[in-house]
Amino acid sequence: MAKTVFIRTLGCPKNETDSEHLRGLLEADGYTRADDAESADVVIVNTCSFIDAARRESVDAILEEIDRRGSGQRVVVAGCLVERYGKELADELPEVDAFMSLGSYGRTTEIVAAAREGSRQLCFDAGKVPLGIELRPQPSGPSTFVKISEGCDRVCSFCAIPSIRGGHRSRPADAIYSEVSWLAAQGVKEVVLVAQDMSLYGRDLTGKWELPSLLRRLGDVDGLLWLRMLYQYPRYVNDELLAAVADSTPAVPYFDLSLQHASGKLVRKMRRWGDSEKFLALIDRIRTRFPDASLRSAFIVGFPGETEADVEELASFLPEASLDWAGFFPYSREEGTEAGGFVRNRVAERQIVRRAEVLSEMQNEIAEKKRLQLVGTHVDVLVEDRDGVNVTGRTWREAPEVDAEVSVSGARAVRVGDVLRARVTATDGLDLVAEAV
Repeated sequence: MAKTVFIRTLGCPKNETDSEHLRGLLEADGYTRADDAESADVVIVNTCSFIDAARRESVDAILEEIDRRGSGQRVVVAGCLVERYGKELADELPEVDAFMSLGSYGRTTEIVAAAREGSRQLCFDAGKVPLGIELRPQPSGPSTFVKISEGCDRVCSFCAIPSIRGGHRSRPADAIYSEVSWLAAQGVKEVVLVAQDMSLYGRDLTGKWELPSLLRRLGDVDGLLWLRMLYQYPRYVNDELLAAVADSTPAVPYFDLSLQHASGKLVRKMRRWGDSEKFLALIDRIRTRFPDASLRSAFIVGFPGETEADVEELASFLPEASLDWAGFFPYSREEGTEAGGFVRNRVAERQIVRRAEVLSEMQNEIAEKKRLQLVGTHVDVLVEDRDGVNVTGRTWREAPEVDAEVSVSGARAVRVGDVLRARVTATDGLDLVAEAV
């Protein structure tokens, strides 16, 4: 009897890593990867519940899979949405064959097998995502995400992650090194390290901050071209970390700084560190060490108490910071968070939308000018897709799935996963257009 599985992943790269480990468990149990949902015996929807827009997207994805399910196909819902609202979902969606909370991931094969036999599974286990699931399937591309820790100990007033994912727990360095070495041996050229809070890595294991030593150790992995980090708490992007990036051969100077806002008043209300002055000093320190560093950040727009003056401060900050990439996200009021109880000085939704649009337009102009500066330069492109002599890929300046890409013409005898030397000839929005050399 055929056993095929398709996993549809919503949300962040941490969810991507969870999906890979779920797929690894199922493939070890005899399942094969389906190319699409229609051809799968089992469809797993790995959901996100970080903000309201993510919840709506996850629910829409579940409904889509229910509506198009084939005869005998089982639909399983997993992830953060189940962790947060599993029992309500089970009542409202009786068509779903199984619900798996984060703590039940270690029982994936058992749960899926029971669902295939017709027994509806409601697994709302209290517990955290198991850190010991090391199985992964064969990589599907030249770049992949590797989780180094799970959960978060910070008390940011807007964030529900600690209540969903639990407190911070670091994976042992040996396990991370083993996984990265195996991936590189399978042909993976780029590993992206992800965590809810990378700045805490190792403190629960040794009492010390172990991220710099981890970067140096992973620098010894044979065959690894690029090593990238996502989500850095800005206060801990210090000289020690910058030195480790410089010392680790594959580590690229790409810094994803979780700034959230430039107004010190709002940042403090968010229970975070920093303000525009501190952030600009940090950015200057990074660019002094790495003049061509690529910087990304995300900002919350419309946090309770945000005034026009606060927005003007953020608007003034953007050209000074000259970030390569940035996203602007409407504030989402999350139950169970401190900010969820803020009842005064809420910002009207229409104002939030207007502010986000204006700031996004400003940032796009900044980013487009920075991309134009690359015209005429030579870059190394990691090939991710090929159509005849035309290929698409990325340089180290672009993170997978969140940033732009590079289109290269005239490429001959190259395969996905190859590194291609190219000359940038133009831009297309934030994408680069290049010719093989």
